[in-house]
Amino acid sequence: MCRSISFLFCAIYEGFVRYIAGNQLQNTKSSLKEDVLRFRQRQKIKSEIESLQRKLNQERQPHSKFELHQQIVELQWKLKA
Repeated sequence: MCRSISFLFCAIYEGFVRYIAGNQLQNTKSSLKEDVLRFRQRQKIKSEIESLQRKLNQERQPHSKFELHQQIVELQWKLKA
């Protein structure tokens, strides 16, 4: 009996969190914990891309600009996957 009640509360909590998060959490068959970790990783990659974009805009050397651009493209590729 106790396990079924605990499971019920976990399901209600997970549904509530997903509802509040809206489109930020992907509604997948994985657990809420995995979805939150995936969301944090995506946010970290996005902030790295923004940082590299600022560096790219300030850089004057063509070779360094090219390397920064390659890093940005690689991170964007990870973000899409």
